[in-house]
Amino acid sequence: MSPVGNRKLVAAGAVAAALVAVVLTGRDGPDVKQSKSRPVPATIQATVPSTVTPTAPVAEVSPHNPDVQPVDCRSILTTEDVDLALDVWDREGGPVSTPGYTRGETCRNFVYGDERSFVQFEPGDPADFASAAVFFGGSGRPIDGVGDGAVWFAGIGDEAYAGLLAVRQDTPLGMLHFRLGLGRPELDDASRLAVAVDLARTMLPRFPGVDVEPELISFEDEPVDTATQSLDAALYAGVDSGTWSMGEGLKVLLSWMLDGGPGVVPDELTDPSSTGVIVAANAYLDDEPPDAPQVRALLERLTPGVKDLEAMTAPAEASAPLLVSLVYVTQDEAENPCDPWAVESPCLRRVALSDDLDPDTYSLYAALEGESAWSSGDVEAAKEALLDSASTYETLGSMPPTVLVLRPGGDTLYASYVPGEDCRVYVGEFLAGTPRNDLKQIFAREIAFCLIAHDFFLQFFANPNPTRWLAYGLANYLSGVVYPSNNLEHVTLPDTLASQELSTTVPDRSWTNWILFEHLHSFIGPTGVTDMIRGFPESGDLVAALAAAPGVPEMYHDLARALSDAEVVDVGSGTVPYAPEAWELNLSGPAEVPMAVTPFGVRRLHIQVPPGKFACVDSFTQGNLRMSWRSGAPGDSGSWSDQLPTSFQGESVLVLTSVEPGAHFTLDVTDISTNPDCEDDQPEDDPGACDLGVVCGPSRFYFQVVPLN
Repeated sequence: MSPVGNRKLVAAGAVAAALVAVVLTGRDGPDVKQSKSRPVPATIQATVPSTVTPTAPVAEVSPHNPDVQPVDCRSILTTEDVDLALDVWDREGGPVSTPGYTRGETCRNFVYGDERSFVQFEPGDPADFASAAVFFGGSGRPIDGVGDGAVWFAGIGDEAYAGLLAVRQDTPLGMLHFRLGLGRPELDDASRLAVAVDLARTMLPRFPGVDVEPELISFEDEPVDTATQSLDAALYAGVDSGTWSMGEGLKVLLSWMLDGGPGVVPDELTDPSSTGVIVAANAYLDDEPPDAPQVRALLERLTPGVKDLEAMTAPAEASAPLLVSLVYVTQDEAENPCDPWAVESPCLRRVALSDDLDPDTYSLYAALEGESAWSSGDVEAAKEALLDSASTYETLGSMPPTVLVLRPGGDTLYASYVPGEDCRVYVGEFLAGTPRNDLKQIFAREIAFCLIAHDFFLQFFANPNPTRWLAYGLANYLSGVVYPSNNLEHVTLPDTLASQELSTTVPDRSWTNWILFEHLHSFIGPTGVTDMIRGFPESGDLVAALAAAPGVPEMYHDLARALSDAEVVDVGSGTVPYAPEAWELNLSGPAEVPMAVTPFGVRRLHIQVPPGKFACVDSFTQGNLRMSWRSGAPGDSGSWSDQLPTSFQGESVLVLTSVEPGAHFTLDVTDISTNPDCEDDQPEDDPGACDLGVVCGPSRFYFQVVPLN
């Protein structure tokens, strides 16, 4: 709390004289009881120049509040506190530090055999904050974050092993002042100060009249640049930023897909597929915008049909359409001598497929050997991918006539579904020479779009609501079902999803959403996944549909926990590699941590409490959310509980999810205690006011404040 305005300290003249030499060991009182085998540490002295005088001396008037009874210093500074401060804490073995003495409102503890390792605590004085005040031979420097004000006196010379923290706090009972002396010979000054600050924060809430405002801790979602993920992400990022309209963006990107050229798309695409751009173009044309003719012309050049492909296949027809010819013109014909204008030099050949494939449903066209970078091994991989994909996808739904084209030239990869006709997958030769198993899974992923577009056309591609978050994740997942052991989908997940998970939601992401279906797979298998989507409303809100699907709220929360443990079960074998990120919550005192839990987002906290201490917690919830916690750090494994504990110790992970809007959670940290049950840390015996040695009057911790005249 901030100091009260228009008030001043009133102190007796006799007190001013006493401030010239203040000895924390109580040398102005009766003799200190000393153990013969345990020497009392060296005296801590403070000196204040004689020029420091009370602001308004009033004879025979105590500067302390007469209504505040003496404070038992053992209730403010426990043996456990001292053990932790001196790094000798041993809960199993009991107290380690030894009380040197407790006299009045002063307590001193030290480590047996090391008189320089000690903690001493006593009333302070306003004069401690004077610019020329000195303790341990050192001048003070202001310290933030403790009470309403604090000053640290670093020891120098022979007393460099110690330091003293003077703290003040305005309270309804008066201005509280106390001193905390700390001896830690093995630490440097910065480390010693950190220990003293932590100890002072622990002690402060235990004083009468002190109501420490909890620290308000908030976390902000860090924006994620998704434009570098794929070409369609660049399209939508440009629309969102105002770089271009949807029509302008489509014309730019479709032209780039035809002819290439620098400066149009991000330098590095983490996903080469541009299927999303084709889907966006088809959806854009549904409304017949003014620039529809230009967009349609570009789209037709990129997606020639089967008849046009046959015209380019040896032996070629003499009247190969100009439309088809433009598709495969490259920028540098020296690199690609294929000339679609010349009938005697056709660009493609139709490849014979396995007898297990229906020739009316599946076909493969490949650039002629020697005319492109495609090798016979690449073509064989394409044949195998068609067979493997058909074997899997036909058990999950209906496949439309599907054409796979290994085109000459080009550095794009996309699928195009024409309702009532066929689905065409075009692969540029930039993928030629890709390791065989990876190439097959890439083919399988693009072929998956044919199944998705055909079976879920009204849910996905004729839907006015954004659906790429679901379609792309599903295609990526299905490729892993076809090739469960190759795990190409794993490559970008640890970095890409980890960077997005805390700041985006499932509907904000696309390709990485395969992990959602991967986790669903463990419960309902691929048939259950496709059947669930088949039940979604046509042209409806798929986010709401997913949230309402049976078991999805529980499944999604379980996914967040599995990602926290890096233990999502893979479709093949083992687990999916992952490095979960979390908001770091370092607790050192009372705190309030509010947060909104967004639908299909995740709130993951890595809670850290100083060794030997316990963060006493409570919580407040609003809306329909799920909460779980476990001991350990993100990436560890452990046993999860859905019941918030009364206290956290060491490292813990807290996970919150919701699939509905309006969910909020507040973690209320009431105290940092040495007691795991978060009961008040009180000594076994609690003496009365007049049983505290030399003090049997008002507490010397609290100084009176009166209004200015």
